[in-house]
Amino acid sequence: MASTIILPGDNGQLLFRTQEQVDDLLAANADMRNAWRPGQMVGDTQRHFQTIASLPTHLYLELEAKFGPIKENRQDWLRWLNDPDNRGFLTTGGTV
Repeated sequence: MASTIILPGDNGQLLFRTQEQVDDLLAANADMRNAWRPGQMVGDTQRHFQTIASLPTHLYLELEAKFGPIKENRQDWLRWLNDPDNRGFLTTGGTV
Protein backbone atom coordinates (compact mmCIF):
# COMPACT_ATOMS: atom_id res chain seq x y z
CA MET A 1 0.00 0.00 0.00
CA ALA A 2 1.38 3.40 -0.97
CA SER A 3 1.59 6.40 1.29
CA THR A 4 1.88 9.97 0.07
CA ILE A 5 3.60 12.77 1.92
CA ILE A 6 2.87 16.38 0.99
CA LEU A 7 5.68 18.85 1.66
CA PRO A 8 5.81 22.62 1.19
CA GLY A 9 8.07 23.59 -1.69
CA ASP A 10 9.52 26.78 -3.08
CA ASN A 11 7.26 29.63 -4.21
CA GLY A 12 4.19 28.18 -2.50
CA GLN A 13 4.29 24.92 -4.48
CA LEU A 14 3.49 21.58 -2.91
CA LEU A 15 5.75 18.58 -3.32
CA PHE A 16 4.20 15.11 -3.32
CA ARG A 17 6.32 12.14 -2.31
CA THR A 18 4.88 8.64 -2.63
CA GLN A 19 6.43 5.67 -0.88
CA GLU A 20 5.41 2.08 -1.46
CA GLN A 21 6.82 -1.24 -0.29
CA VAL A 22 7.52 -3.23 -3.47
CA ASP A 23 9.31 -6.31 -2.09
CA ASP A 24 6.29 -8.57 -2.74
CA LEU A 25 5.90 -7.22 -6.29
CA LEU A 26 9.61 -7.75 -7.05
CA ALA A 27 9.44 -11.31 -5.65
CA ALA A 28 6.37 -12.11 -7.79
CA ASN A 29 8.12 -10.63 -10.85
CA ALA A 30 11.20 -12.78 -10.15
CA ASP A 31 9.00 -15.91 -9.90
CA MET A 32 7.37 -15.10 -13.25
CA ARG A 33 10.76 -14.33 -14.81
CA ASN A 34 12.20 -17.63 -13.57
CA ALA A 35 9.22 -19.57 -14.95
CA TRP A 36 9.51 -17.88 -18.37
CA ARG A 37 11.05 -19.87 -21.23
CA PRO A 38 11.98 -18.56 -24.71
CA GLY A 39 9.42 -19.58 -27.33
CA GLN A 40 6.86 -20.75 -24.78
CA MET A 41 4.02 -19.09 -26.70
CA VAL A 42 4.90 -20.67 -30.06
CA GLY A 43 2.13 -23.04 -31.10
CA ASP A 44 -0.12 -22.11 -28.16
CA THR A 45 -3.26 -20.84 -29.87
CA GLN A 46 -5.01 -20.08 -26.56
CA ARG A 47 -2.41 -17.69 -25.18
CA HIS A 48 -2.65 -14.36 -27.01
CA PHE A 49 -0.69 -12.03 -24.73
CA GLN A 50 2.23 -12.07 -22.36
CA THR A 51 2.95 -9.77 -19.43
CA ILE A 52 6.41 -8.28 -19.88
CA ALA A 53 6.58 -6.11 -16.75
CA SER A 54 4.74 -5.24 -13.56
CA LEU A 55 5.16 -1.79 -12.01
CA PRO A 56 3.68 -0.12 -8.94
CA THR A 57 0.99 2.38 -9.94
CA HIS A 58 2.80 5.47 -8.70
CA LEU A 59 5.93 4.52 -10.68
CA TYR A 60 3.88 3.89 -13.82
CA LEU A 61 2.23 7.31 -13.48
CA GLU A 62 5.61 8.97 -12.91
CA LEU A 63 7.05 7.31 -16.03
CA GLU A 64 3.96 8.20 -18.05
CA ALA A 65 4.40 11.84 -17.06
CA LYS A 66 8.06 11.66 -18.05
CA PHE A 67 7.82 9.66 -21.32
CA GLY A 68 4.17 10.05 -22.32
CA PRO A 69 1.83 7.15 -23.12
CA ILE A 70 3.46 3.88 -24.14
CA LYS A 71 1.77 3.94 -27.56
CA GLU A 72 3.31 7.35 -28.30
CA ASN A 73 6.84 6.76 -26.97
CA ARG A 74 7.55 3.05 -26.97
CA GLN A 75 11.31 3.50 -27.45
CA ASP A 76 11.91 5.37 -24.16
CA TRP A 77 9.67 2.97 -22.23
CA LEU A 78 11.59 -0.05 -23.57
CA ARG A 79 14.92 1.64 -22.89
CA TRP A 80 13.83 2.19 -19.27
CA LEU A 81 12.60 -1.42 -18.90
CA ASN A 82 15.82 -2.84 -20.40
CA ASP A 83 18.03 -0.81 -18.07
CA PRO A 84 19.76 -3.27 -15.67
CA ASP A 85 18.74 -1.08 -12.70
CA ASN A 86 15.06 -1.72 -13.54
CA ARG A 87 15.38 -5.47 -14.18
CA GLY A 88 13.28 -6.33 -11.15
CA PHE A 89 10.16 -5.00 -12.85
CA LEU A 90 10.44 -7.36 -15.86
CA THR A 91 8.45 -10.60 -15.79
CA THR A 92 10.26 -12.24 -18.74
CA GLY A 93 13.88 -12.98 -19.55
CA GLY A 94 15.99 -11.31 -22.19
CA THR A 95 15.19 -7.83 -23.42
CA VAL A 96 11.89 -6.32 -24.48
